[in-house]
Amino acid sequence: MLSIADSLFHLSDIRADSSLFSSETIDRLTNAEALYFYKDLGVNTVILARDARLSGSDILDTKCNILLSLGFDVILYQNPISTPFFYFACLNYIDAAGIMISASHNPKNYNGEKLIGTNLIPISSNYEKTGSLDKIRNYFESGCKIENPSRKGKVIIKDLKDSYIEFAKNYIDNEGSYFKGSILFDFLSGSASVELLPYLTTFSSFSFKNFVPNGSFPQGDPNPIKRKITSFDEDY
Repeated sequence: MLSIADSLFHLSDIRADSSLFSSETIDRLTNAEALYFYKDLGVNTVILARDARLSGSDILDTKCNILLSLGFDVILYQNPISTPFFYFACLNYIDAAGIMISASHNPKNYNGEKLIGTNLIPISSNYEKTGSLDKIRNYFESGCKIENPSRKGKVIIKDLKDSYIEFAKNYIDNEGSYFKGSILFDFLSGSASVELLPYLTTFSSFSFKNFVPNGSFPQGDPNPIKRKITSFDEDY
């Protein structure tokens, strides 16, 4: 029988059916991550964010409170953001660790986490070149945690949306440089529209679809490779 660790921990991330993310599991997992950040990375600040998945808000709230109680300062993004925006935030705070609550392209009933160490180094099981997800798993399985933290952390709110839009604009100089003809921008019921839609609306040749974040994924599987082309898509 698979253990819960076998279900949660994968080569490059943590993900599973959201029913496995009980309050006890979130507590144990967050304590393991916190111990790794503190003991192995020497970090006391964590960037914490989520995408639009329906289970993400509860996971985010629980993890934030645990990290604060363990003495970590938390750069918090309360509302859904995209994973690229999360990486951009990590790029701006390279001395911090990062946790993105997301299951990427997996079905809507899934959730998970992408972990980033200092200097924007991903934390995965390939720990010769990255941070070590295996160590976090070991801490998780043994129930290790930070004992007697010396302080309570604080919440830090940093709005980097304008900076992120400006960063993205470097790749889209003007309407005619990279795009030809009419273009449909399909957000797949994701979160990127929260950051980039204000800028993309300035392009007259753009059309938009599914740009309101909806964690129930009413348009179907969020994996774009599996998406079937609809008649609406064919119009563009």
